Formats: sequence, C-alpha cells, structure tokens
Amino acid sequence: MAWQHAVDQALSTLDLTHTRFLVLLGAALATAEMGDAVTQQCIADAAGLDKVTTSRLVNRLGAEGLLDKNIHGLDDRKLRIYVTRTGRLRLERACALVDEAAASFGPVRYPEARPRPG
Repeated sequence: MAWQHAVDQALSTLDLTHTRFLVLLGAALATAEMGDAVTQQCIADAAGLDKVTTSRLVNRLGAEGLLDKNIHGLDDRKLRIYVTRTGRLRLERACALVDEAAASFGPVRYPEARPRPG
C-alpha cells in the first residue's frame, strides 16, 4: 500500500492515478507488441485489469486526448485504440515519476516493450 500511495502521489502531478497509468502503459505496451491499434481486451490483459475498469478508464483517457479510439473493422462493438502523441509524452513523464517514487522500494521492472520516447 505504501508503494501505491507514493506512486499515486507522484502521478497526481500529471492528473493520473496508478490505475490510469496502468491502462496508459498497457495500451502502449499492447500497441508496441501488436504494431497497430489494439482492443480494450488487449489493454486489459497488458494492464492486468478487468474489462469494466479498463473500459471506463479508456473512455476517460480518450476524453483527455491521451488515447484515440476508432471502430474496429466490421464489428462496431469493438474499438481500435492507440496512444496519442500527447499520451506518449505524458506516459514518458509518468514512467520517470514512477521510477523516482518507487526508488526507495527497490528497482521498478517494466516489461521488455517499455514505451520509447517519440
């Protein structure tokens, strides 16, 4: 709990919570792995969150311009989601803040496909 509190406090400067950060990071990791926009399910899997939470946060992050959503091919029930340039920049800053906040708790280990600047 102390780790998450420290991370939430650091991320609040970017108007993010730990869970919102996980969705943004999950979206970036999933799109990097797929090489294209992804579904909410891919983001939920990458973030380790349930579909309802992911859907709610994808909508919120989309409204803030951090994620972009389009209809997925012929199935209008599915969305193709990707991280916008603004979202990538915010995520880059967020990763640095998480690293800094978590430093006293030990090293942060990101998955192999950690988002790269740009």
